[in-house]
Amino acid sequence: KILHQPWREIDRRLRDPLRALRRRRNYDENLSEYLELTKLEKQLGDAHSKHFPQAYGFEETNLGEGLIVDLIQDYNGAASLTLKTFLWEHNLTPALENAINAFWNFLKHKEVIVRDPFPHNLLVKRNGSQEADFQIIQIDGFGYSDFLPFSRMFRGLRNRKLDNRRERMERQMRKHLADIANGVPPRGKGIVQPD
Repeated sequence: KILHQPWREIDRRLRDPLRALRRRRNYDENLSEYLELTKLEKQLGDAHSKHFPQAYGFEETNLGEGLIVDLIQDYNGAASLTLKTFLWEHNLTPALENAINAFWNFLKHKEVIVRDPFPHNLLVKRNGSQEADFQIIQIDGFGYSDFLPFSRMFRGLRNRKLDNRRERMERQMRKHLADIANGVPPRGKGIVQPD
């Protein structure tokens, strides 16, 4: 994952009157996500890999500093599709619904808040040739967007925030499914276009 603009030059940082008070992670999405992924790894232990990639650090690229994370692949070695692309290609199946429910149950049980669980930030990993063997893995949008993260401290707030995030994701899924039903072509983030 590469942040195309150096964090010190990001427009929203330059316009922010409080930029002198904020930390780098407020502007550097890669750093923020690296810190959140390493925190999740410590919090969840081995269970971390069930729904999140491992972050390994940073590497300088021709496009800027890039965050190195696991490449998520299906059982056959193909790159896993985003949930958004998967919906366009296969629609919403009961097996996929079960995998989505398992993802949200995991987050709630382990008390993990995610910032942007949008369909373009989630992968559908096929663990076998059977249709029912899916796993949802979040690849972007980790952590908290709150200025004061009270939901880290209070379970009731955390559960309400998770419910709100899930509803937001489901709203986007319903929109994508309606577009599919109406013949609207896929567009935007998270769509893999064939060569």
